[in-house]
Amino acid sequence: MSDDAVVIADGACPLRPELRDFFDFRIFVDIDFDLVPARGAGRDAAWRESEQATAEHYCDYYIPAERIYDTEADPRSPADVIVDNRNPAHPVLRQGRTRRAAT
Repeated sequence: MSDDAVVIADGACPLRPELRDFFDFRIFVDIDFDLVPARGAGRDAAWRESEQATAEHYCDYYIPAERIYDTEADPRSPADVIVDNRNPAHPVLRQGRTRRAAT
């Protein structure tokens, strides 16, 4: 890979302390937990039994895991940018730095 290559990584819980230093620039996309079931159901129902089953999965598994991640890893703190994505048609930059401070 060349020195000027850009790799974008997306995933669940990427800003855990043991992973943070692998990223040069960190973006945290934030929404309220009460929006997650409906948004997830609308997006993921095509590959699950139904929208209701999908919403239940988010309530039973995803949200509890995210609450633990939020509490234990504090993913907002190391973020260079925080995007408020409550309205995906109009995301809002809530916190932002264009460059990471030199270490």
